[in-house]
Amino acid sequence: MKEETEIIIMCPPVVVSERIRAMTGLDKVTPTAGAIAGTCDGCGRAIWIGPKSQEAMSKATKVLCMICGIPHARSSGGEVIPLGGKGSTYHMEDGSTIG
Repeated sequence: MKEETEIIIMCPPVVVSERIRAMTGLDKVTPTAGAIAGTCDGCGRAIWIGPKSQEAMSKATKVLCMICGIPHARSSGGEVIPLGGKGSTYHMEDGSTIG
């Protein structure tokens, strides 16, 4: 019997808490155009779900925030695969941006 593949969508938080800031250096997130607010299936945190993630949701097992998603991927031996396209912009505490 073929093992089912778990597909998890990881999304950025709407509000960057002190915990997230301390763990990542992330200051704030500017969501990509067309992003909608959603809820992390793991912790209930508000997240931004971008257009590419919205397209993939019909195949997803879970939609998680990055704080829940990254440890889950590590513990399950899963692989993180970018969906491509222009995503959210991550503003770091040091003034740099990613995305």
